[in-house]
Amino acid sequence: MFEEIYNIKLTHSANKISKTNDIQYLIRKVISFIWVQLLANANKHGVPKNSISRVYQGTKIKGKIDVNKTIQSLTKSNLITSSYKEKSIDSTIASIILKAYKILKSDYGLDSINLPDNAQDALNDLFNESKSLKNISQHEYKTIVYKDIYITFKPLVDFSWDIIQKKSILNQDKSNTTNKGFSFFIDMAEIWELYLKSLLKRKLQAVGWKLIDANHRVYKNIFYERSIIPDIVFVKDNKSVVWDAKYKRMYFFNSEIDRSDFFQIHTYASYYSLNSRLVSTGLLYPITLKSDNDKLLQNYSRNLFGSSTSSTEFVIDGIDISFLSDGLLGIDEKKRIMKKKESEFISRITASLFKISGELEDLQEIG
Repeated sequence: MFEEIYNIKLTHSANKISKTNDIQYLIRKVISFIWVQLLANANKHGVPKNSISRVYQGTKIKGKIDVNKTIQSLTKSNLITSSYKEKSIDSTIASIILKAYKILKSDYGLDSINLPDNAQDALNDLFNESKSLKNISQHEYKTIVYKDIYITFKPLVDFSWDIIQKKSILNQDKSNTTNKGFSFFIDMAEIWELYLKSLLKRKLQAVGWKLIDANHRVYKNIFYERSIIPDIVFVKDNKSVVWDAKYKRMYFFNSEIDRSDFFQIHTYASYYSLNSRLVSTGLLYPITLKSDNDKLLQNYSRNLFGSSTSSTEFVIDGIDISFLSDGLLGIDEKKRIMKKKESEFISRITASLFKISGELEDLQEIG
């Protein structure tokens, strides 16, 4: 999953160490990759800086003359007092990022990762202009103000703060030798969504479908104004598909489909049906019951709401991960099966999509 999202190669140790330690190592490595990616994405306009006032006394003028102080200094030293503004790196942000960087280097295998140029440039700037790292309080962290030009640094700073806090917790609990609790960093619901986006984008983008970040305001300027933010939206010409990623177990019992999830996706579908030709919609899960293609295709409704007047397909589908609980399978075998299950999922959902949208030739192109 992480390899697909972050385009990285994760290898497991050849030594006879416990599976727990091996998994912990991989998770630590993934956390480093995520941090590096956030840093690279953040550094678009340089590192965050603030304007600070400086006072200068001399025979020359820098900025504006401070008349009162100049009169006082002229009587004593014949010097002119002036004040000027200069840009200085935000010390709070710099301290948080650099402390997290040092923790990742010492504990998370960051040294073995090649940093993108813009990530390395940001680190160089921070180290060059930060003489010393100060301890940041919770209050200082919570009151950081980001200028619009530097707002891309917020996810990085938040993630870095979590890394620092995790280090503090582990230092206080010396008995915690397994380093559990990495969910402190990783939102698996978000990872599942990114994973599905990456798989679908790789297949659909090749035939003209574009993945978009959807955020639509409805009932604007009325007190019950709301946002519609579906997880996965692809568009092509006047056609659209809308799916929601749900990181919840799925054994295909009626009660497992959350009522709010069910009606939320139908709300999204209704909105896109009004504004485009909605081809497919539905909910995508990690499937925890061993299932074959034929069984999974039975969960495809040819019509939204089951109505023959609708040309929009509704699906409950996902990737079969039931094999992951098989303790007899090795990591390499599980990775092989996972690739197979990914391909089966993509084949199911794209075959149905292209059939409905009249793009059967595209199915052969990405096959």
